[in-house]
Amino acid sequence: VVENLALMREDAARDVWSVDTVMYYLHRLADIGTSPKCTVPAYQYFGIFASVALSRLECLLTDYSGSLAALAPVLENSTTMVAKADQESKTFSEVINGVFSARLSLTYHAGISFLMLRRYKDAATTVGELCSYMQRGFKTGQLRQMPNSEQLYKNYDRMIALLAICTNICPQSNLVEESIAKTIREKHGVQLSKEAYTELFVFCAPKFISPAIPDFFVSGPVENVYKQQVQLLEQELKDQTVFRDLRSYLRLYTSIPTSKLVKFGNEEQTLPSLKLRMRQLESNNPAVPSLEDASLKSALDIHYYVEKTSADGSNDEIVHVDEAEKQRRFENYFFGQITQSYEIRKEANSINTTV
Repeated sequence: VVENLALMREDAARDVWSVDTVMYYLHRLADIGTSPKCTVPAYQYFGIFASVALSRLECLLTDYSGSLAALAPVLENSTTMVAKADQESKTFSEVINGVFSARLSLTYHAGISFLMLRRYKDAATTVGELCSYMQRGFKTGQLRQMPNSEQLYKNYDRMIALLAICTNICPQSNLVEESIAKTIREKHGVQLSKEAYTELFVFCAPKFISPAIPDFFVSGPVENVYKQQVQLLEQELKDQTVFRDLRSYLRLYTSIPTSKLVKFGNEEQTLPSLKLRMRQLESNNPAVPSLEDASLKSALDIHYYVEKTSADGSNDEIVHVDEAEKQRRFENYFFGQITQSYEIRKEANSINTTV
């Protein structure tokens, strides 16, 4: 180790940590391969997977907007096709979905980027779909037959922890499938009850890196990059306990004076703060994680507004609460029953009935 560190300190080996060089080549490959004018399949494949690698690198460098922007030429391009001789033409998205490791890297780092950009619904829908696919693949044995299946289990657990944070902050129905919600409760129910978001983030987050060339003998700034992201998340989620208490009170009433909420221990400025914090960008197409094709929407599971009244001379404010309309969906129930019936039948068939 000492010899390797000494080698890295030499001027000739400074390119070992040259982020600029790596970024240059990835950008060049992505620009050429994803251009509509490019029709050479080899260049297109280089461009597609360079975009995935660039998205991962931008996320590790904590440029979350850049991470999502790197995916735009691939995911939002539905017209350019990859055509090879004697093979069916595919879109860029279909090429990525055909390579599971690329799909996994894209989804995971997009989910982390959405989380850090305070787009919790997009993070949940993006990661939840892949987690459902992986859960079914583990049950059928399809994913267990793939190389590095143990690493797939680890990535699956990290994404479940990421979903635990998002679904707890943004508790809307039907964000994830019922089977995934059940897994979240089983694996991280205790942590969510304590609101241990930092512990969950430390488990699910990637190892962030610094673009600066580190001093391999005095390690300071490199480690601080990771700690800084943890502190940013803690700063963002520090008011979630107050928001959760306020939301629980608002669910009990259709209208309530602000003075009564204050008596319950809530601060008056928490009402606009909750509304502001939960107003976030949301992709117009949930199937495609996008940075630009998004609009501001409320992620609250309840709607409320404040009306000023002076009928009794108190000049108090009344909070009117309108719970969001719940969409009744039955497919999760039937899927659960089908899975349960399949397990019972599987156990019954394994019983030795010979006399």
